[in-house]
Amino acid sequence: MSSASSDELLYELQKSKNLLEKHLRQTVCFLAYPSGSFNDQVIAAAKRCGYSAALTTEPGLCRPGDNPFKLKRIRISRSQDLGSLNFA
Repeated sequence: MSSASSDELLYELQKSKNLLEKHLRQTVCFLAYPSGSFNDQVIAAAKRCGYSAALTTEPGLCRPGDNPFKLKRIRISRSQDLGSLNFA
């Protein structure tokens, strides 16, 4: 996404959001950046399309005050015991 033009970004983000909302019959508020690819231009386009937040592929925990368009994730494998996770 980070290599797309502004027009391409708006088209792709709005088109996919509209299709999901049509099929799900509810508002789509969150975006997961494809392949984790994003930059300030992608964030601006996501905001213009009505997204409230977006997930990156950056590992880590989210904290109060973090940028909602740069949310981190914790990778959990299929074989991982959820009791082994430490969220501290």
